[in-house]
Amino acid sequence: MRFLYPYFSLFLLPILIIYYFKFKKNIFFKSIFFSKNLIKKGNLFTHKIIYGLEILGFVFLVLALMRPQFGQKNIEQSFSAYSIMIVMDNSTSMLAADLTPSRFDVAKKVISEFVKKRKGDLIGFTIFAGEAVTLIPITLNHQMIIDTLNNLKMGILEDGTAIGMGLVSAISSLKESKSKTKIIVLLTDGNNNMGDISPEEAAKIAKEFGIKIYTIGVGALNEAPYPVKTPFGIRYVKVKVDFNEDILKEIANTTGGLYFRATDNKKMKEIFRQIDNLEKNRFKINIRITYKDKFFIPLLISFILFLLAFFLEKLIFRLTEI
Repeated sequence: MRFLYPYFSLFLLPILIIYYFKFKKNIFFKSIFFSKNLIKKGNLFTHKIIYGLEILGFVFLVLALMRPQFGQKNIEQSFSAYSIMIVMDNSTSMLAADLTPSRFDVAKKVISEFVKKRKGDLIGFTIFAGEAVTLIPITLNHQMIIDTLNNLKMGILEDGTAIGMGLVSAISSLKESKSKTKIIVLLTDGNNNMGDISPEEAAKIAKEFGIKIYTIGVGALNEAPYPVKTPFGIRYVKVKVDFNEDILKEIANTTGGLYFRATDNKKMKEIFRQIDNLEKNRFKINIRITYKDKFFIPLLISFILFLLAFFLEKLIFRLTEI
């Protein structure tokens, strides 16, 4: 509630002062409007009631002049959700241990943390090796993606690196989305060596559908420890890193995304944190208050109080004449 003309409240003070001095000087029984004859009848108690009614009448009259207004709050909410596909390399090279305990395990953990932060977004999950499969189309059920990551094993696809096929599979899930912003986060550690569609062709398709691709190259720059089975168990041997960053940079540039290189655990976390900050969904609240005049309420009360005072005086005056 608010008062449109609050300065009218200044009238309250002189009204109260006038009535106070009338009361103090024992001339309160001569009311401003009505009870001029009651004192002759000796009905001081009734006169005090009329006196109080008059004061309240003036108070509510001033409130009416102040023009009280009650507001109705209208809240408009808008939320811009994203559609995001995570495309993860599931080839055996992801077992390399230059990220601890392995590229594969670190990727699963960091992606899970990323998914947990993207509240309200539609997220899907695609894996690829020598072939590609979308395990989860875009969904609001983020726990399903986290559970899938936790249960994901190596070797469920033919080995190899079909980056283009992984992207096309993700694009198929994203292209029908109604979200204004569509994103693919591609994570891989190798060169494209399989598939009917090249990464460059897949990037052009993504661009046609307005999909931005962030690419992440995983692994050390030169050599990486790789697990090898021996009669005495698993041992790690150094293998040369065969990796072409130019393809990932081109994919990102074509679609308006960015390329990152994750050479250790810390860098991997920083990359996903950066992507999360770059693509923050937006929640907006607009509050609009519509005010309606309610001055007639105190005005009506004031009228009723004065009317009561008037009829009460007339009633008592007649009763005392009987």
